Amino acid sequence: MDPATPRAPFDAHVIVCQGTSCTEKGQGLPARELRTALFDSGLQHRVRVSRVTCLNLCSLSPNAVVYGAAPVPGAPGGGAWYCGLTPSKVRRVVEEHLRDGRPVTDLLVRWDDPSVSP
Repeated sequence: MDPATPRAPFDAHVIVCQGTSCTEKGQGLPARELRTALFDSGLQHRVRVSRVTCLNLCSLSPNAVVYGAAPVPGAPGGGAWYCGLTPSKVRRVVEEHLRDGRPVTDLLVRWDDPSVSP
């Protein structure tokens, strides 16, 4: 790609936590699986991935938030918050949410659950 050519806009933005708890509990596997699943699905150019140092849900780690693809009413910023990620759960998020536009409801953080405290 020519550096002067602007990159096409992306459809979704995934924020992946790379904090200590998320990294230790997930051993880096969710982030690697996200990249692999995006490439396998042909979504690597439509989904922006950013890493952050903490999403403040350490007890539920590893965590990620999806913005822009099928917002979730009642969730902070409309994002779809996914916690306790494993490689297979990440693949489901990519296939069902990012590719098909349906948040994976059984994996979403329930903000009305008293055990969830940001």
